[in-house]
Amino acid sequence: MPLCVHRVGNGEQTVVRALGNRIAGLCIHWIKVGVYCPGPSCPAAIHKVPLQWRGYFAGERWWHDTQLWYPCVVEVTAAAELVMRERFQRGSVWLLNRDRYQGRNPSELKAELLELVNPATLSLPFDVHQVLRRTYGVPEISLDQVNPMEPKVWVTGVPDRPPVGHEPPPPPAPMTAEEIAELRAKAASMGLGKNGTNGRTKGPTYYR
Repeated sequence: MPLCVHRVGNGEQTVVRALGNRIAGLCIHWIKVGVYCPGPSCPAAIHKVPLQWRGYFAGERWWHDTQLWYPCVVEVTAAAELVMRERFQRGSVWLLNRDRYQGRNPSELKAELLELVNPATLSLPFDVHQVLRRTYGVPEISLDQVNPMEPKVWVTGVPDRPPVGHEPPPPPAPMTAEEIAELRAKAASMGLGKNGTNGRTKGPTYYR
């Protein structure tokens, strides 16, 4: 099959692995299809349409039917690149998926790191420019656009006492010997067996 761009569609998921160490980016205008934006030389009628960022890298896609990895140019969105940025490297294996949606706006592309494989076992990375020139129908293409989305800030919980009125409930107190004896007598009267434990010689711990 010809080398092509792999995009995750509506309700789809795919597993890909990176052959290089970088996700390169460009900007497009979405006019029913993606139209490559060359920057200042972009026609005014097209350039007035809001920009969208797309990232690309040389990779391989897992094809379950054939149990083979197929080379492809993997496309990711700005949101997905933010998730992948800190852990993206040659040999990283990713699950990419979109939830099924209805309407004009597609669901967010999600990325999850599955594993890191030995880079020495992989094919060499390839140049993605030729494939992207053919995909967008342009003679020249530049992949120097930086993802414009602000990086995500990761946080963790801080241990401290709960605020007043939000304390966790205390654990249940064990039943007293008198309460256990009363419960066992009631169970025996109902025919539940020895000690009220349905035949067990040693009963459980009883709680209120």
